[in-house]
Amino acid sequence: MPEARACVAVSLGVERTLGQDVGFGFRQLTDIAERALSPGINDTTTAVRSVQEMHDLLRRLAGRPGHRMLVDDPDGTPRVRARTQDFDGFLAVAVDDVRRAGRDQPRITRLLDDVLADLRSVALPEHLPDITRRTVHREA
Repeated sequence: MPEARACVAVSLGVERTLGQDVGFGFRQLTDIAERALSPGINDTTTAVRSVQEMHDLLRRLAGRPGHRMLVDDPDGTPRVRARTQDFDGFLAVAVDDVRRAGRDQPRITRLLDDVLADLRSVALPEHLPDITRRTVHREA
């Protein structure tokens, strides 16, 4: 029944949860890295650990195909299309945001370059443009 599928696909709550929102975990790890890289704290080791944790998650996601959530009515006509979090969005948070915060930290920029190189070696073809775009931008 389409209504039941729609109810399973949508969850409302006061707080975001890691189990329902993978992007929330990336956001938390990125926030830790950005705070660690701030001039007042300057804790590169904590930022590196955050990036390493995100790398592990990204590596797992790089081998999974993206998907769209559709709910069809009984005759097969799509009625609801829910946007799902995508690999590019996870990369944006994990790589782009941390690169901006750590642009003056060679350890961070090298680590992010290494993360992208590793992801390129394991990613499905559909994710390669997102990875390559960030690599090309960095090398330009």
